[in-house]
Amino acid sequence: MASDFSNTLESLRVHSLWRSLGWMLAGILVMGLWAAWFFSAEVPVSESAPARLEVSQTAHPIEAPVSGRIARIHVSELNRAVTQGELLFELDTKAQRLELEATEARRNARMAQRTLLANEYQIELSLQKDVEETARLSIAEARLRQEQSGTLTAQANNEAARVGTLLAQGFASEAEQELAVVRAQQQQAQSEVSRIAMARTARDSRLSEGARQVLLERLKRDLSLLDGEIESDRWLIERLTHQIEQRLIRAPVAGLLAERIPLQLERYVHEGEGLASILPPGQLQVVADFSPSAAIARIHPGQHAFVRFNGFPWTQFGKLPVTVSHVASELREGRVRVELSIPSAPSGPLVLQHGMGGIVDVELARASPATLALQALGQRLDAMGRDSLETPEAH
Repeated sequence: MASDFSNTLESLRVHSLWRSLGWMLAGILVMGLWAAWFFSAEVPVSESAPARLEVSQTAHPIEAPVSGRIARIHVSELNRAVTQGELLFELDTKAQRLELEATEARRNARMAQRTLLANEYQIELSLQKDVEETARLSIAEARLRQEQSGTLTAQANNEAARVGTLLAQGFASEAEQELAVVRAQQQQAQSEVSRIAMARTARDSRLSEGARQVLLERLKRDLSLLDGEIESDRWLIERLTHQIEQRLIRAPVAGLLAERIPLQLERYVHEGEGLASILPPGQLQVVADFSPSAAIARIHPGQHAFVRFNGFPWTQFGKLPVTVSHVASELREGRVRVELSIPSAPSGPLVLQHGMGGIVDVELARASPATLALQALGQRLDAMGRDSLETPEAH
């Protein structure tokens, strides 16, 4: 009985030894594998930041160019495709259109009046040449008559002198002499009449030419005034047309209506007030804002990254692989803007749209866990050293 019990105890001691040895070997193996992973494996070192999807082209804001009341709304559905120049909103243009119609009517009347004046001017200009030619001929005729009358006067005077000589010699009677003298006096009077007629003809010609010249100058002045008024109407029409066109708010570019404030008819909007924004078609990209310590000298173009979108669990929808394409060289609101390109569209159920938000993880480098642990320990010791140096100064 005692012998059987001793054999059992010996057997238990042997089995316990082997079991302990097995557990020890298993622990050594696990520690060895962990040490191998700790010192030789490489894990990614990444920086994370909030990110969002944006179109590579900037959205175009649409602002009211002038103040006025909304008369018509042509496009109201968000994400609706619009073409460049498409009419989106109309401000009230009733006053400008009424003034434009009145100005156009006045300009048309003035242009018709100018046409009549221009025709009258051309007629008077052609008549002026005829009048000048008539005056020249009349003066020439009067001059010839005066010359003829002078010749006849000279002949009559000679005849009277001859008759006087004959009377002195007894060859002519006193009645013949008196008749010759009367004829010479009559011819002298006729010559004076011809001279006066020529002077009157020349004066009348000058007066007629002056009157017609005054009429031509008046017509030219009236034409010049009408031209100025017509030009003023033209500028006014252009200004009113521009004012009307300003109140027709059109899409500056083709794209999607990404934003629109609530608008109602007859609502008064002020100059510069935002009405909507157009998102032009472009390549989607990921944009993230990193802290300077995380981005400067650490994030570079070409680095790989992944995006996890809010509302889309990455275990179900996966991560979107992206690549750093641009890193801003200056801070904006204390952050560094980093742009990441999307090499290809996701193949899963995830549909990318402008405005989606998430978290981006940029892979900076790869290092072993031992290296990371040593770096963390060094940073911790460095921080503790700085704290210990600052504490005495505080006291």
